[in-house]
Amino acid sequence: MPPIEERVADDAGEATLVVDMPEEDFGDEEGAEEALEPAPPVADGLEGGCFLNNTFYTELSGVHSMTGGGRTEEVSPLACQLRCANLEGCQHFSWWSDGGCHLTSYTSYHERFEGYGASYVVAGPRDCKGVMPETAGPTLDLEAAL
Repeated sequence: MPPIEERVADDAGEATLVVDMPEEDFGDEEGAEEALEPAPPVADGLEGGCFLNNTFYTELSGVHSMTGGGRTEEVSPLACQLRCANLEGCQHFSWWSDGGCHLTSYTSYHERFEGYGASYVVAGPRDCKGVMPETAGPTLDLEAAL
């Protein structure tokens, strides 16, 4: 199965977010270790790395969402991040391959997703201001999705 690509155009050109998906089921121990190697960070095609592959956030209580940040379905990691940016107290988002978006607070910690089947998760902060220059960041037009 090829990687999923999402392209977002901005004033500086085209930024691309690539989310890696497992291509095969490893049956032996050596292959399994290879499959668990950390995925490289993704940053919408820009230097720095803002989003992380195969990572999700969990609250200290063990739940996957903060109060008010329960699962919704979003069209992309960027839409999930935008939801986080608009919720008071949200510090991190986790976007799952089935469209599920979970939001967590500053007390959350990140965990590595070991994966199963074709599932994957992308996580990141409420915004990428500390990673990407504001003027070079991608824009997301959600009007068409509403």
